Amino acid sequence: MQRLTAKELKRRYRAGERNFAGVDLSGESLRGMNLKGIDLSGADLSRTDIRGTNFTKANLVSTQFFASESKSMQVNDNSRNISIGGNATGNVFQTGDGNTASIEFQQVTLPPPDRVNIQPS
Repeated sequence: MQRLTAKELKRRYRAGERNFAGVDLSGESLRGMNLKGIDLSGADLSRTDIRGTNFTKANLVSTQFFASESKSMQVNDNSRNISIGGNATGNVFQTGDGNTASIEFQQVTLPPPDRVNIQPS
C-alpha cells in the first residue's frame, strides 16, 4: 500500500489524476476537499478527517474509514449522515464515538413501466 500525504493527493488530483486505488491516507486531513470522481477503492482512510469532503461519483469500494472524522461527507456538518453518490460496497463506516453502519447495496432490475400496475391505496 503506497503511503500518500493529503498535500500530495491534492497536487496530483489538481493535475488531473483520479486513480488512487489502494493508497494509505490514514491520519491525514482531507477536510473540505473536492474529490469528485476519485477512485479510492481499497484505500485506507482510517483516522482521516473527511468532514465536508465531496466524494460525489467516487469509487469507494472496500475503502477503510475506521475512526475517521466523518460528521458528514457532502452533507450538512451538523448531522452524522453519509451520502456518497458513488459505489461504497463493502465499506464499514465507524465514527470516533463508536457508531457503526455496515453498508451493502445490491443492483436490481426494475420491470418496464408498461408492466407496473400502481393503484392508489
